[in-house]
Amino acid sequence: MTVSGWWVYLLRCADDTFYVGVARNLAQRLREHNGELRGGARYTRGRRPVTIYAARTCADRRAATQFEWRTKRLSRARKAALPAADGWLGGDAALLLAAGGSRSQRPRGRVNHPR
Repeated sequence: MTVSGWWVYLLRCADDTFYVGVARNLAQRLREHNGELRGGARYTRGRRPVTIYAARTCADRRAATQFEWRTKRLSRARKAALPAADGWLGGDAALLLAAGGSRSQRPRGRVNHPR
């Protein structure tokens, strides 16, 4: 699975609804949806905090947009099952891969940053 390219992602909102979108930079887009950066979708503004529930990569924007269109039309139950579906990653694994990490790496707890 390639890290570069486009992502189709599924967010889980604070009110337990789902939001589907596409992005080049998954971590930045999540920050936008959570209001940390400008540019989040109107739908997620009143439903924060949101988390990445599932995501998958696509080769180009056209493929990502088509996949987004198909994903939006899935039932809620089918969307809820996406992290286990072939080609999809759970939220933490997707963010790790998007950040350039390996799928086999595990997050190592809290990181203390010097101030």
